[in-house]
This record gives sequence, structure tokens and C-alpha cells, in this order.
Amino acid sequence: MLQPVIAPSDRADGVGGAVGRTMAVLRALISLGPGEHPLASVAESADLPAATAHRYLK
Repeated sequence: MLQPVIAPSDRADGVGGAVGRTMAVLRALISLGPGEHPLASVAESADLPAATAHRYLK
């Protein structure tokens, strides 16, 4: 698996901003591994409400 040389700043859009939430969802998907996962699992892993995780998965 490729590793980023420099991780993007989660603060690029402010603390808890859209960039931070996007990165949280992407990290959750990576940590859960390949395949399909229930929305609740992605949301819990991203530490976001299910509705927010759903918005970023669309």
C-alpha cells in the first residue's frame, strides 16, 4: 500500500471543516479495508454522525 509523503492538513478548511471531515471519512474507509461496509461502521470509525458520513460518501 502506498503511503503519503506528506499528509494534507486537516486544518486547511478550519478545525472540523469540510476538508477534515472528508479526510476522516477517507481514513475510515482505508482502515475498514476493501469491500462494502455499513454506514454506521464508517461513521463510527470516522467519529462523525451517520448523516454527515452519508453526505461525504455520496
